[in-house]
Amino acid sequence: SSGINAEYGEANKSVGKWKSEFEESERNLIAVTSQYEESERNLKAVTSQFEGVRQDLLRSNSTVEGLTNELEQVKERVEEKEYECSEMVGKMEKLKEESERVQQLLAEVEEKAAETTNELQAQVENLKEEKLEQEMVLKEREDELLRMASKM
Repeated sequence: SSGINAEYGEANKSVGKWKSEFEESERNLIAVTSQYEESERNLKAVTSQFEGVRQDLLRSNSTVEGLTNELEQVKERVEEKEYECSEMVGKMEKLKEESERVQQLLAEVEEKAAETTNELQAQVENLKEEKLEQEMVLKEREDELLRMASKM
């Protein structure tokens, strides 16, 4: 009877030990489960943050793409204006050359006109002198004729 009690007591102790080990395992399982659930919540939060960052990145990428396109268009317009300006500069240079040529021709014309005027003035002077000489010759002949007539 005392041997059975001892065995029963021993068995009770083992059951108690198993029970406390089981309860400790259960507590560990609950703790691990709650840690797992917290990790899952953290993962969901991080995933949602990542998704937000990804959306922001996509938005900023499309903004950058839009700005890049705009920049390309501005660059093309600037190149067009530069081309137009270089054409204008070419036309202006041509006009300047033509204007210089016109100035040169005008100077030549003025020079010729001055030469011609001088020549004409010289001719006029010569003609005046010739006229004076002829008038003197004519006067002398008149005088001579008058003298001859008076002698007759």
